[in-house]
Amino acid sequence: MVTPESPECVFTPGNVIEFGDITELATFEDLIAKKVEPVYDHSNGSWPGRIALRDLIRPLKFNGTIADIKLEVMKDPYERLLDARQRGWAMPYRTIPKLANEFAEELIPRYRGFVLTADAKSSGKGTVGQIQAEMWYYPMPLRVRSRSHGKITLRRDYSTGETLRRVVSRPRLEEEKFIELDATARRIGVSLLRQSLVHPIYTPMRD
Repeated sequence: MVTPESPECVFTPGNVIEFGDITELATFEDLIAKKVEPVYDHSNGSWPGRIALRDLIRPLKFNGTIADIKLEVMKDPYERLLDARQRGWAMPYRTIPKLANEFAEELIPRYRGFVLTADAKSSGKGTVGQIQAEMWYYPMPLRVRSRSHGKITLRRDYSTGETLRRVVSRPRLEEEKFIELDATARRIGVSLLRQSLVHPIYTPMRD
């Protein structure tokens, strides 16, 4: 059983996180931010003013309700980010930077990825299809500060004001083909996540 005392279990690959309301996504993202960049104050910089996730997962020309939101924790998120286009996802950036070997050991374990599914509902038609997307959160890039006697000193690049990076594939609305999440996966309610936020972060969303 997943408990508030063991929030790391939330990020076990294959687990499914269920949200009762789309507004709960912002709280969940703050928990992700603490896992990806735990030593940084995410109440500063660009993170509090980020575009609301609900606006990134809403398919083009769909103005109905997004409900029954589920996130399946991704296995090997770094590798799946690199091959997202080959797997058929349209991505918001032309290229996804591949880590140099000297950075990979520190950064890759902190990548977080999720497969999102949600029901797109219309007041007149009911459920019209399933929204699908993939999303990733990862640390800011490292840069080499100095090289001396075979040792490399690295530094984090916060020059853009970002505390971490978020990439969300372009959502698609599937009217017939539905992703089926593993029925045996541990299901986690977002109420547990709220309790695990020892120091909540106020994050105003930009409309």
